[in-house]
Amino acid sequence: MKFTTPFALLAAILVAAPAFAEDKVEEKAETSEPELVFSQDSVAAMQGDIVIESPYAMAIKDDEILVFMTIHNGAKADDVLTSVSSDAAKKADLAEYEGSGANRKTNTLKEIETPGNNAIMMDQDGYHVVLTDLEKPVEGGDTIPLTLTFAENGDLKVEVSVAVLK
Repeated sequence: MKFTTPFALLAAILVAAPAFAEDKVEEKAETSEPELVFSQDSVAAMQGDIVIESPYAMAIKDDEILVFMTIHNGAKADDVLTSVSSDAAKKADLAEYEGSGANRKTNTLKEIETPGNNAIMMDQDGYHVVLTDLEKPVEGGDTIPLTLTFAENGDLKVEVSVAVLK
Protein backbone atom coordinates (compact mmCIF):
# COMPACT_ATOMS: atom_id res chain seq x y z
CA MET A 1 0.00 0.00 0.00
CA LYS A 2 2.94 2.32 0.34
CA PHE A 3 3.22 2.49 -3.46
CA THR A 4 -0.51 2.82 -4.16
CA THR A 5 -1.00 6.16 -2.41
CA PRO A 6 1.86 8.02 -4.15
CA PHE A 7 0.84 6.62 -7.54
CA ALA A 8 -2.79 7.57 -6.99
CA LEU A 9 -1.71 11.08 -5.96
CA LEU A 10 0.53 11.38 -9.03
CA ALA A 11 -2.28 10.18 -11.31
CA ALA A 12 -4.70 12.71 -9.77
CA ILE A 13 -2.18 15.53 -10.31
CA LEU A 14 -1.57 14.53 -13.95
CA VAL A 15 -5.30 14.37 -14.67
CA ALA A 16 -6.01 17.73 -12.98
CA ALA A 17 -2.96 19.60 -14.37
CA PRO A 18 -4.42 20.33 -17.83
CA ALA A 19 -7.53 21.80 -16.24
CA PHE A 20 -5.45 24.15 -14.08
CA ALA A 21 -3.25 25.11 -17.02
CA GLU A 22 -6.33 25.79 -19.16
CA ASP A 23 -7.73 28.15 -16.51
CA LYS A 24 -4.46 30.10 -16.45
CA VAL A 25 -4.41 30.42 -20.23
CA GLU A 26 -7.99 31.72 -20.25
CA GLU A 27 -7.21 34.24 -17.51
CA LYS A 28 -4.20 35.50 -19.42
CA ALA A 29 -6.20 35.82 -22.64
CA GLU A 30 -8.91 37.80 -20.85
CA THR A 31 -6.47 40.25 -19.24
CA SER A 32 -3.94 40.75 -22.03
CA GLU A 33 -3.87 43.98 -24.01
CA PRO A 34 -4.80 43.89 -27.71
CA GLU A 35 -1.76 43.39 -29.88
CA LEU A 36 -1.17 45.52 -32.96
CA VAL A 37 -0.31 43.42 -35.95
CA PHE A 38 1.60 44.66 -38.97
CA SER A 39 3.94 43.19 -41.54
CA GLN A 40 7.54 43.85 -40.56
CA ASP A 41 8.43 43.95 -44.27
CA SER A 42 6.21 47.00 -44.67
CA VAL A 43 7.52 48.95 -41.64
CA ALA A 44 9.11 52.17 -42.85
CA ALA A 45 9.90 53.84 -39.51
CA MET A 46 9.52 53.44 -35.76
CA GLN A 47 9.84 55.90 -32.89
CA GLY A 48 8.75 55.19 -29.32
CA ASP A 49 5.30 53.61 -29.55
CA ILE A 50 4.63 54.75 -33.14
CA VAL A 51 5.14 52.52 -36.19
CA ILE A 52 4.68 53.79 -39.76
CA GLU A 53 3.63 51.07 -42.17
CA SER A 54 3.48 51.07 -45.99
CA PRO A 55 3.92 54.76 -46.81
CA TYR A 56 3.49 55.75 -50.44
CA ALA A 57 2.95 58.96 -52.36
CA MET A 58 1.23 59.96 -55.57
CA ALA A 59 2.22 62.99 -57.64
CA ILE A 60 -0.99 64.06 -59.37
CA LYS A 61 0.10 67.52 -60.46
CA ASP A 62 3.55 68.96 -61.10
CA ASP A 63 3.45 70.84 -57.80
CA GLU A 64 1.47 68.51 -55.51
CA ILE A 65 2.09 65.14 -53.85
CA LEU A 66 -0.41 63.18 -51.75
CA VAL A 67 1.05 60.85 -49.09
CA PHE A 68 -0.69 57.83 -47.54
CA MET A 69 0.31 55.32 -44.82
CA THR A 70 -0.87 53.44 -41.76
CA ILE A 71 0.10 54.83 -38.35
CA HIS A 72 0.15 52.31 -35.49
CA ASN A 73 0.15 53.62 -31.91
CA GLY A 74 1.27 50.77 -29.63
CA ALA A 75 0.95 52.77 -26.40
CA LYS A 76 -2.00 52.53 -24.04
CA ALA A 77 -2.37 56.32 -24.25
CA ASP A 78 -3.49 58.31 -27.27
CA ASP A 79 -1.02 60.46 -29.17
CA VAL A 80 -1.57 63.27 -31.67
CA LEU A 81 0.08 63.86 -35.04
CA THR A 82 0.53 67.61 -34.74
CA SER A 83 2.38 68.48 -37.95
CA VAL A 84 4.21 67.23 -41.00
CA SER A 85 7.08 68.67 -43.01
CA SER A 86 9.30 67.72 -45.92
CA ASP A 87 12.50 69.02 -47.48
CA ALA A 88 10.87 68.19 -50.84
CA ALA A 89 8.13 70.82 -50.47
CA LYS A 90 7.72 74.36 -49.18
CA LYS A 91 4.30 73.52 -47.76
CA ALA A 92 3.04 70.35 -46.03
CA ASP A 93 -0.45 69.90 -44.58
CA LEU A 94 -2.46 67.25 -42.81
CA ALA A 95 -5.76 66.79 -44.61
CA GLU A 96 -8.92 64.72 -44.81
CA TYR A 97 -11.29 63.98 -47.66
CA GLU A 98 -14.96 64.68 -47.00
CA GLY A 99 -17.85 63.52 -49.17
CA SER A 100 -17.58 61.56 -52.39
CA GLY A 101 -17.78 61.98 -56.14
CA ALA A 102 -18.47 65.53 -57.33
CA ASN A 103 -19.13 66.60 -53.71
CA ARG A 104 -15.72 65.45 -52.48
CA LYS A 105 -13.56 68.13 -50.93
CA THR A 106 -10.35 68.29 -48.94
CA ASN A 107 -10.26 69.79 -45.46
CA THR A 108 -6.95 70.94 -43.95
CA LEU A 109 -6.48 69.66 -40.38
CA LYS A 110 -4.47 71.05 -37.48
CA GLU A 111 -3.83 67.56 -36.07
CA ILE A 112 -4.84 63.91 -36.29
CA GLU A 113 -5.60 61.79 -33.22
CA THR A 114 -3.78 58.45 -33.03
CA PRO A 115 -5.67 56.33 -30.47
CA GLY A 116 -3.66 54.08 -28.14
CA ASN A 117 -3.45 50.38 -29.05
CA ASN A 118 -4.90 51.17 -32.43
CA ALA A 119 -4.02 52.16 -35.99
CA ILE A 120 -5.28 54.84 -38.32
CA MET A 121 -5.28 54.60 -42.07
CA MET A 122 -4.17 57.52 -44.15
CA ASP A 123 -5.65 56.56 -47.51
CA GLN A 124 -7.37 57.83 -50.64
CA ASP A 125 -10.72 58.01 -48.84
CA GLY A 126 -9.75 59.79 -45.61
CA TYR A 127 -6.70 61.24 -43.87
CA HIS A 128 -3.63 62.08 -45.94
CA VAL A 129 -0.68 64.46 -46.25
CA VAL A 130 -0.57 67.11 -48.98
CA LEU A 131 2.81 68.44 -50.12
CA THR A 132 2.70 71.54 -52.35
CA ASP A 133 5.17 74.01 -53.85
CA LEU A 134 7.69 71.25 -54.54
CA GLU A 135 11.38 72.17 -54.43
CA LYS A 136 11.96 70.22 -57.68
CA PRO A 137 9.92 68.02 -60.01
CA VAL A 138 9.52 64.37 -58.98
CA GLU A 139 9.53 61.28 -61.14
CA GLY A 140 8.08 57.85 -60.55
CA GLY A 141 10.34 55.85 -58.22
CA ASP A 142 11.79 58.92 -56.49
CA THR A 143 11.74 58.97 -52.70
CA ILE A 144 10.96 62.01 -50.62
CA PRO A 145 11.77 62.68 -46.96
CA LEU A 146 8.86 63.28 -44.61
CA THR A 147 8.94 64.25 -40.93
CA LEU A 148 5.89 63.47 -38.81
CA THR A 149 5.69 65.26 -35.45
CA PHE A 150 3.79 63.59 -32.61
CA ALA A 151 2.91 65.27 -29.31
CA GLU A 152 4.21 62.36 -27.19
CA ASN A 153 6.64 60.52 -29.47
CA GLY A 154 8.37 63.48 -31.13
CA ASP A 155 9.69 63.66 -34.69
CA LEU A 156 9.64 60.57 -36.88
CA LYS A 157 11.46 60.64 -40.24
CA VAL A 158 10.11 58.52 -43.09
CA GLU A 159 11.31 58.00 -46.66
CA VAL A 160 8.33 57.75 -49.02
CA SER A 161 8.36 56.29 -52.53
CA VAL A 162 6.52 58.35 -55.16
CA ALA A 163 4.36 57.17 -58.06
CA VAL A 164 3.59 59.78 -60.72
CA LEU A 165 0.02 59.90 -62.06
CA LYS A 166 -0.23 62.63 -64.71
